[in-house]
Amino acid sequence: MGTMKRREWLKTSLAAAGAAGLSGLPAAAAEGGPKFSKYFGADWELQKAYTLEVAEAMPAEKYGFKPVAEMRSFGEVLAHIGGSVYFMSATARGVQPPAEGRLEGEPTKEKVVAFLTSAFDYAAQAIAALDDTRAHEVVSVFGGRFTMSRAKLCEFMRNHTTHHRAYLLPYLRLNAIKPPDYRFTGRGESPV
Repeated sequence: MGTMKRREWLKTSLAAAGAAGLSGLPAAAAEGGPKFSKYFGADWELQKAYTLEVAEAMPAEKYGFKPVAEMRSFGEVLAHIGGSVYFMSATARGVQPPAEGRLEGEPTKEKVVAFLTSAFDYAAQAIAALDDTRAHEVVSVFGGRFTMSRAKLCEFMRNHTTHHRAYLLPYLRLNAIKPPDYRFTGRGESPV
């Protein structure tokens, strides 16, 4: 899919989600159940843990691996995830992304794992700061091309992370590495 087709798909998908009134806040929270930050924060910790497991599974010397020349390397995909997490969580917070929200230089395993850890922790702070009123506030994203609730932006951040992390599982398999087992929920009680 070319860049223009991807942009059109993204534009159409986000517009449809907004038109459908999808706030990203689960019905349980809207009905006085768990607050968005508790509901989504628990899921975000799982996203962090699983993404870091995938990052750790690839040996450092394979971070430059690409299945074909036109694709991003394993390290580049992870760096893209981290940068996107910084960008979207800063937007949900209502601030500019921090200077450390971009990985400079070659995406080595050591740098990428530290970058991802920092990005996920930054996002967790943004999520924790979203009370239910702020979660429903509509914000402008991607240079003003779209509007959506802060909660919906957090869900988009999670989906984007999942999408790109899923790319990496075949990278591991092509290097004879079994990917970490997928987990749907974290350990312990579900917050919802």
